[in-house]
Amino acid sequence: MAEDDVSEETRAKTDALDALGNTTAATGKGFAIGSAALTSVALISAYIEQVPGLSEAKVNMEDPIVLSGVLIGGCLPFIFAALTMLSVGKAAEAIIFEVRRQFLKWPKLKDTSWTPPAGVPEYGTCVAISTQAALIEMVMPGAIAIFVPPGVGFLLGAQALCGLLVGALASGTLLAITMANAGGAWDNAKKYVEKGGLGEGRGKGTDFHSAVVVGDTVGDPFKDTSGPALNILIKMMSLIALVLSSKFELQKERVLPDTWYIGAIILVLTSLTIFVFAGWSAKKHEEINNSLQSTSAEIELSETDSAKDVSQI
Repeated sequence: MAEDDVSEETRAKTDALDALGNTTAATGKGFAIGSAALTSVALISAYIEQVPGLSEAKVNMEDPIVLSGVLIGGCLPFIFAALTMLSVGKAAEAIIFEVRRQFLKWPKLKDTSWTPPAGVPEYGTCVAISTQAALIEMVMPGAIAIFVPPGVGFLLGAQALCGLLVGALASGTLLAITMANAGGAWDNAKKYVEKGGLGEGRGKGTDFHSAVVVGDTVGDPFKDTSGPALNILIKMMSLIALVLSSKFELQKERVLPDTWYIGAIILVLTSLTIFVFAGWSAKKHEEINNSLQSTSAEIELSETDSAKDVSQI
């Protein structure tokens, strides 16, 4: 943030501290993920005890319904992580659009010698975009964490939901650890290249630096968004299952429970909500982009007219 106000020696020290911070954060996130996994195991055990008859009936891994639940649970962390990654990209692009709009509106913002009037630049607009995105973009991932477990529990039965929880726990824990470590590694790789670790002619302004910047662009939401959010996912689904455990029925003789229609309704409504919300979000994003392009065209046209007037004078 200090840019050119510090010496190269200070910059080297702060970069080293930042790299150390990334490594320390990745280590700390590993403990957090382990804690979430142990918490989820305890919640799953409590769920098995609370569902009437489940502890006596046991969960048979040879049952196709149970295996279906395991596969569904194994997919959920990847879908959840993908949605959160896309959310970060959308929010970042929306802020980029706003920054470009302000630069088009006040071209002198790039001139450090210019003293802008009060309220310029409009920092509050960028903060509002970030805050709104943090709330709005979590609707779809939140809907998955809250409504998929009861939907599967009512539709396929208590055993299938137990399989879902186990599958989500296994894949979610490993995926979260991978994201925490990979994100920190990509961030440190960029710093390594910027410090000239690859040798002469392979630092800033080269294809090597461009490559690690792309890696860091993926790594930041990996380690700061999707990875930590997976901790909440596996705990939230186990907690929801435990809260509703008394409402689920056992699936017997490979026949769906009597509550299957409740689960079907929940899953259909959740899918429709996500589909409609995704369409609305994409439309809103396109409107922002079109607004920026029209503003840019208007400013370019006015600048062209001003240049013509000057030439005529």
